Amino acid sequence: MNDIKSRNIEEFIDSLSGDDHEDVLNIVTCIDGLEFSMSIDDVLDYLETYHHDVYKEFVHIFTRIIKKETINKAINKIERRK
Repeated sequence: MNDIKSRNIEEFIDSLSGDDHEDVLNIVTCIDGLEFSMSIDDVLDYLETYHHDVYKEFVHIFTRIIKKETINKAINKIERRK
């Protein structure tokens, strides 16, 4: 997870699709003080400090994406064993 949190927010947004892409892009572009060059960890810290309501939404999206990635990795691992 630390590898993901250290990623650049712009790279993270580019890796998303659909509603997740739009939601995170809107958060970053609409909140003063956030920049595309920031790490995900820095974005989380900033939102938690200054925009707690948006922080909760971002964490929800981020957690859902992490769960998807974890599940996909587990499925790939199982399929390789077959």
